[in-house]
Amino acid sequence: MRYLIPLENDLGSHSRISSHFGRSPYYAVVFHDPSSGKIRAEIKSASGEARGGACSAGDMVRKFGVDAVIVKGIGVRAIRVLQELGVKIYKTGSETLDQVMREIEGGDLIPFSSDEACKGMRPHG
Repeated sequence: MRYLIPLENDLGSHSRISSHFGRSPYYAVVFHDPSSGKIRAEIKSASGEARGGACSAGDMVRKFGVDAVIVKGIGVRAIRVLQELGVKIYKTGSETLDQVMREIEGGDLIPFSSDEACKGMRPHG
């Protein structure tokens, strides 16, 4: 199984999880083989990618060939695109990539519910 996880920085396994999927400067692609227990991550820069929209969610998923995303927050349009692509969405409260990888290994992923979607990221006022 391949997972896509948004990151704030590129610090290897200590990279911080980004609070919003579509506005991340980096993404981790985590490869997990439950039968062997092997897990590894590759960190990719989002530079050069169109960020911040539903199209980029689908583009990122297709580019990296992932089966699921693990997020703290994600917008309604991105959820719709991912659901149309058959990509599972999980939520995390973890702060770092290594913590999320432990969630994957332990089978502790929690499905993300559409009513938890970010309604908009623009500041009010």
